[in-house]
Amino acid sequence: MPTLSLYAFQRSDPSLAGPFFQSHVGYSDGGWAFSEISNLNFNPDTSSLAWERLDSELVIDLSGAANNQLVLNTVDGLLSSPASRTGPIRTSYVAWQNVPSKVHNSNPNLHQPTDLLATINIDFHISTPWYCSDASGTITYYVFFSLDGGGNLNGDVQAWYYNYSGGGPVCTGGIDSKLSDPNSGVPSGVAQLQSLLDAAIALNTGSKTFWMLYFLPGHGDKSGFSQDNADNNAALALLPN
Repeated sequence: MPTLSLYAFQRSDPSLAGPFFQSHVGYSDGGWAFSEISNLNFNPDTSSLAWERLDSELVIDLSGAANNQLVLNTVDGLLSSPASRTGPIRTSYVAWQNVPSKVHNSNPNLHQPTDLLATINIDFHISTPWYCSDASGTITYYVFFSLDGGGNLNGDVQAWYYNYSGGGPVCTGGIDSKLSDPNSGVPSGVAQLQSLLDAAIALNTGSKTFWMLYFLPGHGDKSGFSQDNADNNAALALLPN
């Protein structure tokens, strides 16, 4: 049974993610469906997306997969004391043209401007000596999903980035040095996350091949009405051959 999914975003374009309302209505093959989202408490800068989702659609809840205990253990191992993860891992998506300049400018032609990449976002806190303020921020890994010539799903952890506030007046240098260390900092997580991603793809897709993939905001729900935030939760959808 196909599903009509209607999304209403609090931002000017669905590729900007952000808070949204969603409504999902199933209907019979050859039939039709009606869906409505009204009386939204959003500012004027809004957008909407309607999507007909086929029965055969395979959905991978990226936030659900990222918060698997094995993944959490790996991430927590990357953040050695005095750094620690705060809260669950958040997943989202971002257009290549909107990634931070430090990431984009390292290889500006790696993707088309509107190509979407998944983001794995890890919020962290760093305790500092008494003469500095504690630091809080987010580590982000960028993942590009694609289908090869045989229709197999590939996921490539292509870049990393972090930002934080705090650490003043004299501790930011030490924080940056620790986070940027290629052997024990944020860069060292690329290979470990790639290994986990490869295993997750194999587990979720098996021997299936696909002809189309796309992102969905939230967890990939297919029924009901609810509110979510695509800055925190995103899903990958695939249509099998």
